[in-house]
Amino acid sequence: MRIVYFILVIALLSGCGRTPSNLAHQIARSDRMVIRYRFADRQPELSTFRLTISGDKVSEIVRAVSSAKRVPYTLSAWDLELQFYSDTNCLAIVDFQGDVFIVERDEYQYEYRDRSGVLAELDQKFRILSRAHSNPVPPNKSLEPTATAPSASSKP
Repeated sequence: MRIVYFILVIALLSGCGRTPSNLAHQIARSDRMVIRYRFADRQPELSTFRLTISGDKVSEIVRAVSSAKRVPYTLSAWDLELQFYSDTNCLAIVDFQGDVFIVERDEYQYEYRDRSGVLAELDQKFRILSRAHSNPVPPNKSLEPTATAPSASSKP
């Protein structure tokens, strides 16, 4: 029974002190990611909106997180949450905004910046899609602008 407790303690301690390299090791086997708003409870129309990423883009994001550099505090809101999964197991959750993300260590939070542009692109894509989700086009409306021809009666 003691061996079970020992393994449990080691497993719990191994999740602490994530740095980008430790985090990169932890998320290296990710096969998909999910992005969502952290503050969705404040915007009910976005509470169910998620963006799922799979395929080669997952490896690209893992590389971006792995190569990020620590930066001074940016006062970011980190309003997006990036969840890394392997099958159904959540490997890690990272809060981010633009190209900055945070890694928690004990009671401290450290900020890191992705200089590759991958996270900033992901942030922008998510925001565009979430706006479309929260402001859908009504079924009888079209996204295409309509041109109206002048009527015969409008001639001088």
